[in-house]
Amino acid sequence: MEDRTTVENEQQGRRLDAFLAEQMTEVSRSHWKMLIQAGHVMINGANGKPNQKLKSGDIIDWTV
Repeated sequence: MEDRTTVENEQQGRRLDAFLAEQMTEVSRSHWKMLIQAGHVMINGANGKPNQKLKSGDIIDWTV
């Protein structure tokens, strides 16, 4: 499954892995961490890092 979301003002400053775990509760934060490290999550077209802090307007694409 592929999806995309844009970070809103109230979501900025969140860790990438925690943000995604809140967006898709059926996937655990630790599983998101593994997916991010495997290159299945992009922020603004670049590979993300699990502990990356999000900024308002960031575009996040992922494949689960």
